[in-house]
Amino acid sequence: MAVFPPVWVVNLDRSPERRACMVEQLEALGLPFEIVPAVDGRRLSGADLAGVYSLERARQRLGRELAAGEIGCALSHLRLLRRMVDENIESALILEDDAVITPALPGLLARRDGLPTDCELLLLYHAGGEYSHWQRKTLAPGWTARRFVRPPYCTVGYLATQAAARKILARAYPLHVPIDHWTGGHEAAGLGLYGIDPVLVRHRYTLDDPAHSTMPEREALRRQLVYPALPTGIRLWIYRARVWGTDQYRRWHPGKII
Repeated sequence: MAVFPPVWVVNLDRSPERRACMVEQLEALGLPFEIVPAVDGRRLSGADLAGVYSLERARQRLGRELAAGEIGCALSHLRLLRRMVDENIESALILEDDAVITPALPGLLARRDGLPTDCELLLLYHAGGEYSHWQRKTLAPGWTARRFVRPPYCTVGYLATQAAARKILARAYPLHVPIDHWTGGHEAAGLGLYGIDPVLVRHRYTLDDPAHSTMPEREALRRQLVYPALPTGIRLWIYRARVWGTDQYRRWHPGKII
């Protein structure tokens, strides 16, 4: 009998229809799971954010503040990563409540011991990114774990190890970028990051769908941006240059900390 890792579904209390959809999918697949209440960023006060979020650093790194939904999403994922460390959980599958799951998921989870030895976090879906042509391992016919050389994004579904949880928790606070910058973006340098090819989950909503969890709010903030006056403008362009440089470095030196 296959032994599965804990499966946690992040869900806002005010989204019962999403919760019901995830319950239906996971029960049909025979996967044991737990619905974990998400942090509602819209209800966080200034006192709640003190010490865990830096508006100044967000503006330096992104050129904007983090959306309330992005903050809530990040805190939700970080709480689960903290739980892994506190409860000494070796690996866990974390899903967001807008995931569409393929029937192959249980079979691939049962084969997770066959993942590359340096795999610390496996993205079941990603946006952007580029796979390495060399660092790959077949888990089952038609399914391959592949290392990234260009940063991917998205946290709709991923298998995390305790090693990944410790690395992310050590650097993510105070919050200043969305959580997927730590699970795959430019902040994830040094993380043993792989993706499953083809993907095992997908988003239920497109990025421009108003029902998407955070994208509409994020895009509204981006549309408010104008080219900032100095010295903020200099910091923003330095950030953009750093992102470009990091991208080029990781293309040829995947996995190294910079």
